[in-house]
Amino acid sequence: MFTGNLQSPPNIASTNALATSPSDPPQVRKLKKAATDFEAMLLAKWWSSMKESGLGAGDDSTDPGHDTLDNMGIQAMSSAVASRGGLGIGAMLVHSLLSNAEEDAQKSASKLTLSCSNSMA
Repeated sequence: MFTGNLQSPPNIASTNALATSPSDPPQVRKLKKAATDFEAMLLAKWWSSMKESGLGAGDDSTDPGHDTLDNMGIQAMSSAVASRGGLGIGAMLVHSLLSNAEEDAQKSASKLTLSCSNSMA
């Protein structure tokens, strides 16, 4: 008999690094969506490869809609997993790209400051 405490599951969106917020600039929202879509496609490809290698359940290829339903199921699972944070690949991409963009912006600002100070001297 279960005597533990039943609690609601944690809010996954709050731990998802790819969750967008209204305060995100449009470019960041687009980047997060692209990273999520990329991760979903990557997961779908991996799961398709695993299925083709024989790791899937019994193959009932006599059904004419079998492959279509399999592909739709794999795409749905991949999208669902990626939209909840996935394996973290999309979050790593976003973090890396945003960090690089910030570093580039800082370098550009310091070059601009140097060129302005040199031209005034």
